[in-house]
Amino acid sequence: MPVVTTPGPRVRAMLARHGLAVAQVVRLPGQGHGATFRLDLADGRRAKMRQFLTQEAAARVEQCLAALPPQLMPAVLVRLGRRLVVEYVEGTVLSHHLRRASGGERVSQVRATGRLLARLHDADVPPVTASALGQYQRVVSLVTARLVRRRLLDAAGAAALTTLPRPVTARMAVTHGDASPDNLVLTAAGGLLAIDEERVAVRPVAFDLARAVCRWPLDRDQERALLSAYARAGGDANQFRGHRLFWVATALSATAAYRMRYHPKAIAPIAAHLRRLAATAATRTPRPRR
Repeated sequence: MPVVTTPGPRVRAMLARHGLAVAQVVRLPGQGHGATFRLDLADGRRAKMRQFLTQEAAARVEQCLAALPPQLMPAVLVRLGRRLVVEYVEGTVLSHHLRRASGGERVSQVRATGRLLARLHDADVPPVTASALGQYQRVVSLVTARLVRRRLLDAAGAAALTTLPRPVTARMAVTHGDASPDNLVLTAAGGLLAIDEERVAVRPVAFDLARAVCRWPLDRDQERALLSAYARAGGDANQFRGHRLFWVATALSATAAYRMRYHPKAIAPIAAHLRRLAATAATRTPRPRR
């Protein structure tokens, strides 16, 4: 259960100066990098406050959220240094809703997620080139090397993943970074909103799609439903489709890096997924001619 705490006088005073008089603070459960709180305000409203590790990280997320169209993610109310206060979203977390949902309802919510991501990715920023995309390949190399040392991946599998061809260019946009049922909320009006703003950043849209595919996780039929809905809502999934193995490898590697650092006991399923992906990659790699 959340732990009820009282905000410090300095933070309370700063919030009050911005019209956010706090009655009480409830610490929320979560696995992010910084503590998160629900603010119950004296006027009956609620807000959410996240304490980022640095002021720069909070400012980057604030800037990204300000660039998004309305009603996709909570709006920023105020930033106080490394503390970011956003609207509190009332509703049912999608992962809870899906526990008792039919197969048809699950696909319906996958499509709704595709439409939400298409709208979220609507604002372009300058694309990046293959050389800039090398950072994603380096993450795959570092993570797979660690998995080899832990005997969760063999050297051949690591080589298959680290040599996947990367795109020549990639479309960039503000992305969520972790669109999964745990981070989506069904509102009372029936809409779908993304929460957990911690990982919002400018990055390749193909990476965001790969993260959604891997984090649900989606089977191939559900993945097609996500991408079709994304395309019908105006999104362009061709870069993801064209280099699917590369983007899925980077998305899985990002998850593996996080789990090895914060939840090492939960790494086995991700390592198994990477082994399957490596086997697929190996079969698609042309053999050298003799």
